[in-house]
Amino acid sequence: MTEDRIAPPFLAGVAFVSLTTLLFEILLTRIFSVTMWYHFAFLAISIAMFGLTAGGMAVFLLPQVFTPAATRRQATIAAVAFAALIVLGFLAHLWIPFRFEASVAGVGSVTLTYVLMALPFTASGICLTLALTRFPGAVGRLYAADLAGAAAGCLLLHGLLQVLDGPTAVVMAAFAAALGGWLLAWEAEAPRLGLLALLICLATGGFSAINKGRIAEQDPLLKLRYVKGEIEGPALYEKWNSFSRIRVYGDPDWPSPPFGWGFSPFFKPSILLPQLVLNIDATAGTVMTRFNGDLRPLVHLRHDICNVAHALRQPSDVLVIGAGGGRDVLSALVFQQKSVLAVEINEDILHLVNGVFGEFTGHLDRVPGVRFVADEARSYVARTGERFDIIQVSLIDTWAATAAGAFALSENGLYTVEAWQTFLDRLRPGGLLTFSRWYADGKPWEMYRLVALGMAALQRRGATAPRAHLALLKVPSPTQTGSAGDGVCTILVNRDPWSEADRQALTAVASAQGFEVVLAPDFCRSADLAALTDPATFESFVAGHAMDISPSTDDRPFFFNMLRLRDVLEVGRWNDGVVAFLCGLLVVVTGLTLGAIGLPLVLAGPRPGESGWGTPLVFFAAIGFGFMLVEVSLIQKLQILLGHPTYSLVVVLFSLLLAGGAGSWLVRDRPLTRRLAAGRLGVLLVLLTGVAIGWPALLAWAQPGSTGLRIGVALGLLVPLGLCMGAVFPLGMGLAGRRHPGMAPWFWGVNGATSILGSVLAMVLAFGWGISVAFRAGLACYAIALLAAWWMAGPAPTIPGEEAAAGSDTP
Repeated sequence: MTEDRIAPPFLAGVAFVSLTTLLFEILLTRIFSVTMWYHFAFLAISIAMFGLTAGGMAVFLLPQVFTPAATRRQATIAAVAFAALIVLGFLAHLWIPFRFEASVAGVGSVTLTYVLMALPFTASGICLTLALTRFPGAVGRLYAADLAGAAAGCLLLHGLLQVLDGPTAVVMAAFAAALGGWLLAWEAEAPRLGLLALLICLATGGFSAINKGRIAEQDPLLKLRYVKGEIEGPALYEKWNSFSRIRVYGDPDWPSPPFGWGFSPFFKPSILLPQLVLNIDATAGTVMTRFNGDLRPLVHLRHDICNVAHALRQPSDVLVIGAGGGRDVLSALVFQQKSVLAVEINEDILHLVNGVFGEFTGHLDRVPGVRFVADEARSYVARTGERFDIIQVSLIDTWAATAAGAFALSENGLYTVEAWQTFLDRLRPGGLLTFSRWYADGKPWEMYRLVALGMAALQRRGATAPRAHLALLKVPSPTQTGSAGDGVCTILVNRDPWSEADRQALTAVASAQGFEVVLAPDFCRSADLAALTDPATFESFVAGHAMDISPSTDDRPFFFNMLRLRDVLEVGRWNDGVVAFLCGLLVVVTGLTLGAIGLPLVLAGPRPGESGWGTPLVFFAAIGFGFMLVEVSLIQKLQILLGHPTYSLVVVLFSLLLAGGAGSWLVRDRPLTRRLAAGRLGVLLVLLTGVAIGWPALLAWAQPGSTGLRIGVALGLLVPLGLCMGAVFPLGMGLAGRRHPGMAPWFWGVNGATSILGSVLAMVLAFGWGISVAFRAGLACYAIALLAAWWMAGPAPTIPGEEAAAGSDTP
């Protein structure tokens, strides 16, 4: 072991390396969501943890290379290499055309991306392993610096993407890594390495400063090349933030046929309109339409099935969820509604529509009766005291990974039973909740799931005849779907049972527009819909259906993924890519984890005095699984409470990591006793049990509260948990080091490998059985860790040349 003297520059260097590690990891989730597909953003988590584990195992397997005497210098080399590999690996990724297909090219593109992106994290893993395993007397302080640096990375991400784009933020991550390398070089008294680190700082910092000006001019020097496997064309405008990349393209002076999601088959457009495409993460899109105050050219909006509710309720106060390019706002104006409140989660989209392109869109925010709010819609609706006649949600998807949500493969909280209950509660008597979605004529599973959501929400509100509240219309839209039998459907959920006058009006509108009534209080097009909307057969029909059309809930919010885990091998079903990818990733990562744990022991061979490591193995595996299971579950749970993705990133990750660092710092220099082990882990188990039992009541109480109250509640949960969770790793390293001082890098690697598997396992459990099950699995892992720690804290053997700590039960 090396001398435990740790100077502030070394602690700061470790913090900067950890900061960069998490910053680069989260940036990759953002970039992968654009260059690949949204569920591949989760791959970034696996890549980062795999690289970190590989670095730890390298230190364990190559003791002749990573000698104790050279620890500081080698940590510096790894940090500087980390900075260089970030830039080189990312540049290489930009030139790899991604192919999401079962072919040699498809597998090769994913594999090459994985390897190239894992190399920087391997260098980071070497640096952090050396720091955290070679100074046993200072592990509490070092782990505190590690977690505090990671917490700072969460904050820095949001700030960077407010002023830079994704590629330039990656370059700035390399700057932070190089700064960490310079600090470590200072401590290691390695001037040449320090000079190299400073040169990298100057190069990356100078480039970022120059490119910042080019970004403002919409002409960056560094940009994405391949997006979804194709070379990306130019754009009129591009802006990144922590949960999206928005682009606008098209010709503002070139008229084109009016855009619609599901036009009436009787509608024949006679007017061409200038329109621009607004695209989010190269997948989800909408349009901005030129508007000069004259509504007559917008007559096409009267013929879109998404706007049926407007024809039935006039004049009305309308809430639009997902303002986008302003199309639904224009629809309400065309129908001469009294007022429109448009809620948009992405503040940059509102700035784009009403600011950057305000002259084109007609400054909709200045139109009398129109208001825009930048907020997460469900959270806003839960807090507002306003009531509405229509709440409209038109084809809102979640094909993008948020910076925090990528840790949990997040879905949209708008499509859950609890969300629909909230929306129905905010309607006036006779008010309509309307959702529009795609439907496939031969696979109407999304349509069925919408109906199931409506049924479940109405039943929870006490409706004894829920079908009396429902109506469903559809229209073929081959221009949008590419198939003559496919199209768009709109569900109308009435707060009260449909009156006879309402039914006649609905029939008249559908007949005039050529929309097909699929479901009405007195009509069902199919026996399946009849069974689905009959309370007596609802549950049995849902359970027996070939697809998972069960109403999604806050505990299982995966509306868009309808393939059950048991059917993962049955390819060709509806939207099976995500489930297949997740299960395939679980298999691969399980194999890698077993290899990462077992292979180093085989390659290293037996070491004198290094037997009986089974209990430490159980301990570090348990806390690796437990931390990720709990963290992923908390991110999902608190996203519902906090609403906005930025709050989830800053509040959840930042506070959990920072509190973890404080917890690690607090156990420094404490005698390693059974009382300390049982105390820290016992309190943690009590806190986790309290969250598991009390979360539903706490959410119901806090969600309607102010932003400050909701953040305060989140901090009240996270800080105590973080304090306890942060103390566990240094406690384990101290206990294991008394018996197995030469195996610390392997224990670090075990913790990292099981964290990789734990992150994937958390999603598999949440997807199949619910977030609460994943959370309880994390609680069980910490219970196992408590038992292992109790055994390790017993009387330790005397290690020659070292002073063994006593195993007494007094601190």
